Amino acid sequence: MLGIKDLLLTPAYLFIIYLVAFIYRSKFVKNKEDKKYFIFGLTFKLIGAVFLGLIYAFYYKGGDTANYFNDITVIYNSFFKDPGIAFKLIIYNNTDFNPDLTPYLSNMIFAKDAASYFVVRLGAILALFCFGTYTIISLGFALLSFSCIWLFYTASTKLYPHLRREFAISIFFIPSIFFWGSGLMKDSITFGAVAITFFAFHSFFLEKKKNLTDILLLVLGIYILKSVKIYIALCLIPALFVYLYVVYYSSIKSRALRILIKPLLMIIIGGLSYYAIAELSKENSLYRLDKLAETARTTAGWISYISEQQGGSSYSLGNYEATFSGILMKAPEAIWVTLFRPYIWESKNIIMLLSAFESFFFLFLTFKAIYKLGFIRLIKEIRSDPYVQFSLLFALSFSFAVGISTYNFGSLVRYKIPMMPFYLSSIYILSSTAQTKTTRHRIKRYIN
Repeated sequence: MLGIKDLLLTPAYLFIIYLVAFIYRSKFVKNKEDKKYFIFGLTFKLIGAVFLGLIYAFYYKGGDTANYFNDITVIYNSFFKDPGIAFKLIIYNNTDFNPDLTPYLSNMIFAKDAASYFVVRLGAILALFCFGTYTIISLGFALLSFSCIWLFYTASTKLYPHLRREFAISIFFIPSIFFWGSGLMKDSITFGAVAITFFAFHSFFLEKKKNLTDILLLVLGIYILKSVKIYIALCLIPALFVYLYVVYYSSIKSRALRILIKPLLMIIIGGLSYYAIAELSKENSLYRLDKLAETARTTAGWISYISEQQGGSSYSLGNYEATFSGILMKAPEAIWVTLFRPYIWESKNIIMLLSAFESFFFLFLTFKAIYKLGFIRLIKEIRSDPYVQFSLLFALSFSFAVGISTYNFGSLVRYKIPMMPFYLSSIYILSSTAQTKTTRHRIKRYIN
């Protein structure tokens, strides 16, 4: 996985990346504080990508990132033998049969896994520009991910310009995000897809820019989530529709009109959310609404079994019926596990210990916000801020989804990355209202 090419080529590529980054920053990043976070955020992503490779190479002795690189190498090497075969491998659909590809696919680990093959496909394209070198491919993933989350940061700080530092912490500097979400892994892609989906949705519907770029980014983000981790889209899209509903509903000044139009808006938003979920899941029966409960329990059982076999850090939420009402009964426990566990004493290695400190940080800030505001005012502040409502809805629904279906802390650390910036930024926003109430209804200015 790692070799002499990594040592020789990585410094040169890093020089090019930083050269382009400083040129971009000088031309397009105007705020002084943003200039600092741009370089620091990029640096943390790049460091995370490099260290993830080192950890998997020397600590885990393999793993997903090594398997991705194996498949990427097969495609990369085929390019020099027959570019036509390489192109067919890049666009390969695992439901198709092509005898010309069989000798290559037989050496690929993820040939039959469509979601994982998406990572291989992207990595193979990047490999053509970096001599098939693992570390540089990983840096490419980090760079693509950073480009997406920088858009997320710019959109968020337009709403809360006084919370730039807090949003930078939430988006760039959480250890799990810049480590697990930076290298040659699914999580780098999906976190970036969530970021551009939010950015494009916000720009198109709330800032009303309505340009082609926003449409393309929105379609791209949803397509990536559908292709790689569909359950993220199933949590994100309804939350975005609710966000849109809350913003437009709160902009109606007439109380009588608000009372009259509320049921209609709720029906429209509910219908759009249901349609979006049905369309996204129609090609994957496991994620149909009537199959979600059984899928969650089956997935949890399998991951828990593998974890026990390999001596991993597993957890359990106890027995429950594989029905929608059955899994809802476990929602509070599942959400708590995702947000606030593992506890420090549940850590079995240094990586889990770091995750435990991170979870404790989330728990501490949550209780601090509740203490500073009080429960009643906390609810009022949440109801008065559409962004916080959207973020918490996505974060909590996503926490429920991964908490009920993972049953392994090692996997959970990676799976929960997409919701972490939204949850933490919401806590920071709520904490800031303990000193001032000027944050209320800020989002209304985008629809005036």
